[in-house]
Amino acid sequence: MSYARLMGSPVLLASFQAATKQAIATEAGPGIFPEHVDLALSEGSVLVSASIRVPSDVAPVAVQAKLQSSSRFQPLLEGKLMRVDGIASVCTGAVSVGDVRVELI
Repeated sequence: MSYARLMGSPVLLASFQAATKQAIATEAGPGIFPEHVDLALSEGSVLVSASIRVPSDVAPVAVQAKLQSSSRFQPLLEGKLMRVDGIASVCTGAVSVGDVRVELI
């Protein structure tokens, strides 16, 4: 995926971010919604660093455990990204998600 092309399309960027936030919130478990997810994108194809602002009524360690044990996150995010209208215009190959790391900070 071309970082430069993605950054050059505000509408596509917003859709990419919304799909990513939704996938993270879905896998993070109950009480986590897309508005709790902050993203930072950088070059290297497109690298995503996400942080979750966990509400006070949700245990951060439970969110961490849910995400670490998820076998569905990568295919879920790939599927959501492939359904973003216009994503093919910034793709340089197949959409794939790799090197997912979860840290509690």
